[in-house]
Amino acid sequence: MPIRPLFDTGYSPLGGGSRNIFYESPEEKAKKAKAKLVSEAQYKQDATQRGRQLQQERTYRNFLNAFQQAQARATTANVGRYKEIDVGYGDILKMLEGQGGAERTDIEQRSKQGLARAEQDLISRGLSGTTHGTRSTYASALNQDLTRLNESIARMKASIMGQQLSFKERRQDVYPDLSQFFNTARTYAAA
Repeated sequence: MPIRPLFDTGYSPLGGGSRNIFYESPEEKAKKAKAKLVSEAQYKQDATQRGRQLQQERTYRNFLNAFQQAQARATTANVGRYKEIDVGYGDILKMLEGQGGAERTDIEQRSKQGLARAEQDLISRGLSGTTHGTRSTYASALNQDLTRLNESIARMKASIMGQQLSFKERRQDVYPDLSQFFNTARTYAAA
C-alpha cells in the first residue's frame, strides 16, 4: 500500500520529486483563461437569450391582452347591434298591431252604405219585407272582407316574424381570429 501524505505539499517520500502547489504552468493558465472566457461568453449568451425570452413573453402577454380587449369590444358591439335589430323587428310588429283599423272602418262603412242602398232599392220597388235576405248577404260579405283583412295583416306579421327568426338564426358574431393570433405569435417567437 502506498504511503499518502497528510498534506499535499507536492512532496512524496516515495519519489517523484517536489512540486509547488501554487505554481501554474503556462498551459494551465491558458486553459483557465480560455475556460473563463468561454464561461463569460456563455453567461452573456445565456443572459441575452433570457432577455429575448423575457421580451417575447412580455410582448406575447401584451398582444394577448390586446386581443382579449378587442374580443370584448367586438362582443359588446355585436350584442348591441343584435339587440338593436331585434328591437327594431319588435317595433315593426307593434306598429302592425294597430294596422287595419282604418281599413276595417272603411270595409264596415262600405258594407253599411251598400246595405242601405240595397234596402232603399227594395223599398222603392215595394219589396220592403224582403230585406232580411239582403242583410244576411251583406253581413256575410262584410265578414269575408274583414277575414281577408285579418289574414293579410297576419301574413305581414308572419313574414316579419320569419325575417326576425331568420336574422336570429344566421347571427354570426365575428371576433378577432384566435388562430391568426397564434400564428402571429409563433412567427414572432421564431424570429
